[in-house]
Amino acid sequence: LDRIRRRRNSILLIFAISVALYLPPLTTLLLCDRIDAHSLDSRLLRRLREEGTIPKDEEIEIAHQLALTPQSRSIAPYNLGNVLQAVDLFHNTFFIVIYDPEEDTFIAYYSRNHKWVASVAKLINSFKILANSLRLMFPERFKSEKEFAIAISSGDYPAVSMIECIRHDKLPCVSEELNVAPIFHFGSVFTENIVPSMIAMPMPQGNHLSCYHRWAQHGVLCNDYLPRGLSNPNGLVFGDTVGLTWDDLIPSLVWRGTDFSYLTKMKPALRKPDFEKDVKGKMNRRIEEKESAVRAIRKSYNSLIPRWKGVVWTAQAELEARKSKEEGSIPWANIKFAGCMHEGQKAKVGDVEYYQQFDAIGIPAVGEGMSLEELARHKYHIDLGGGGGTTWSGTLEKLG
Repeated sequence: LDRIRRRRNSILLIFAISVALYLPPLTTLLLCDRIDAHSLDSRLLRRLREEGTIPKDEEIEIAHQLALTPQSRSIAPYNLGNVLQAVDLFHNTFFIVIYDPEEDTFIAYYSRNHKWVASVAKLINSFKILANSLRLMFPERFKSEKEFAIAISSGDYPAVSMIECIRHDKLPCVSEELNVAPIFHFGSVFTENIVPSMIAMPMPQGNHLSCYHRWAQHGVLCNDYLPRGLSNPNGLVFGDTVGLTWDDLIPSLVWRGTDFSYLTKMKPALRKPDFEKDVKGKMNRRIEEKESAVRAIRKSYNSLIPRWKGVVWTAQAELEARKSKEEGSIPWANIKFAGCMHEGQKAKVGDVEYYQQFDAIGIPAVGEGMSLEELARHKYHIDLGGGGGTTWSGTLEKLG
């Protein structure tokens, strides 16, 4: 820290944290007024300050073999300027990571122009595991005196600044002429080519990034990926776990989960239904109540968030099954809420009046909780997006 304080004439920082990271070499986190070639604190960039120039591409070696990505994707060489171009693409939750070979240290830079939000905790976790994983997987690289720089971000989805562009589908939102360096995002990324250089990385949580890191360290699978049993209550449920074959399974599409918002910054028009305006106020009293309620809410279908659209499917499927003349006919959809956020606390939907009023007239928003074993008895499963567009843990469970 004394070394950092002596340099604060060239970089204004709020704090610096050094933490032991599995292995003796350190990682350091700096919060900067700005992130540019004169605020990145490492041997090569100190020389930049002295010379006042940005070195040629070959003087900043960015080892593309360090790109830890599940995608088979080649990465062209890039320089520090390409890394810096990524800063303004984000509102928050973004680091520039520099490896300083002189100190054998990874340093993460966070701009003061970016908000410090809750998801930064995920970014810090990603940074720590990434630094250690690089050492484990590429030990020879760290015998070199050459430094490197990479851009990383994290969160349920990228906290990018071009929200209006995304909302109005004015793609591409980032010109490829900018030649932005690869951005390793630890979380869900866009399916559209919004940020061409962005690469998906595992979500920084126990059953994703931490599990991959454990494999890199020890070659051992996490219990989260192994079959559930008495000695592993948190494992996955496979066909052998429940002792059923395909023909034994219920032929319906099932989902259980929490009623949560959906990509609020990118899809602000999508919403939960208003009972009075979307259902009660549009019902036709001359037809049966449930059918009238389903017809009413379907008029607002395109405005609903995905999980509520699933509830509408279920209501329609129940109507069809009831009208079917086939013996033993069951609804093709069984998509309901088991939980919700109510007054800042997670609650059962059956205890909340908002959901009770839908359920009372035949729109089945209220569902019983289902264990993995119970869910596994259904043939078909669906992933319905929440706050980040997907639920990583839920998807993993379904793959079992």
